[in-house]
Amino acid sequence: MNKTDKYFENKRKCMFQEWYPTFKQVTFSSTIIPLPKIFIDYLNSDHFVSNEQEFPQYRNDDPEFLDDESWSTPRRSTIVDSKYYQSYGSDSDSDSDDSDDSNDDDKKKNSRIIKESEFQHLLDEIKSIITKYGGYVLPKLNWSAPKDATFMNAFCTLKCSTPTDVFLLLKSSDFINHDLAQFETNEQDDDLTITPYVLVLRKWQNLTESMEFRCFVKDKKLLGISQRDTSTYYSFLKDKKESIQESIESFFNQNIKDKFSQDSYTFDAYVTKENKVWLIDFNPIHPSTDSLLFDWEEFFPELIVDDEESTPISEQDKLKLIQDLEFRLIENREGIRPNLAMESRLPMDLKDSSQSSAINDLLEKFKDKLQ
Repeated sequence: MNKTDKYFENKRKCMFQEWYPTFKQVTFSSTIIPLPKIFIDYLNSDHFVSNEQEFPQYRNDDPEFLDDESWSTPRRSTIVDSKYYQSYGSDSDSDSDDSDDSNDDDKKKNSRIIKESEFQHLLDEIKSIITKYGGYVLPKLNWSAPKDATFMNAFCTLKCSTPTDVFLLLKSSDFINHDLAQFETNEQDDDLTITPYVLVLRKWQNLTESMEFRCFVKDKKLLGISQRDTSTYYSFLKDKKESIQESIESFFNQNIKDKFSQDSYTFDAYVTKENKVWLIDFNPIHPSTDSLLFDWEEFFPELIVDDEESTPISEQDKLKLIQDLEFRLIENREGIRPNLAMESRLPMDLKDSSQSSAINDLLEKFKDKLQ
């Protein structure tokens, strides 16, 4: 098995439906729904059609309002090797994308307006599961939850009370689009053909973001624990650091170490105020997984390659390989990191303006418009 296949196999083993049956006793209640091709086409389409009576309205009936955005990982200046990104099917980034035939295919693909009534059985199943879980669920696909799209939700979190809440989050998320790029459905398949994709509805838990942690495992050895919400400084975590580490280590050794199908991976854990640990999710050793307060090179230097046009990394600049467990927190207010899930909310012109001169040009254009 070559290196690319190895990393994709690790990624496949981290799909929710692969690990949940084994670890359902130590994670939150969830229901897995195999998805038909028509729903994948709906997510890939440019249209959003919904029953107006169910379209999300502003609601303020949640006494425990919680912002559930916690994806933030600044990247080091090294370049990620694109060969570690793999998907089934044809290469959508090939030169043929610029051809008229490709454009015609894209237009044809998005010309069909799919209504919710065309997958009524799925709609009814989602309603039933929401009722089963007390009225609120958290949605995700095989790997990702739509955390970058919470601004589209009336609750401003991943909390969903109707199927329309679920659909709106899924269709608005770049994270979900990344999941959809991993497999390619057969154009010739019938609408009801079951795809490799699943919709996961998890019972809503009002988790405190400060107590979520990402754990890094290499060769069945726990080497890193990182605060998951790196956009906030939580002063109280310093005093709880030792007890949190002990709880996570114990949980890993008892419940995960010899039970997960891979030797190297990451997992997200939640620690309650009583120091009870719950499993949130598994994540692959893959550049698309946020390394948070660590750098992938500290665990897996083979993930990082130097760009031919960039300055080679000297031996002095290379990060030391982590061999014993390290627990990293945001130690002060100056150490907080920007939340990358916020990128989807920025205008494209601003998002692409990485240079100060580009930002100045944008401001000048704005001034001209005002005048």
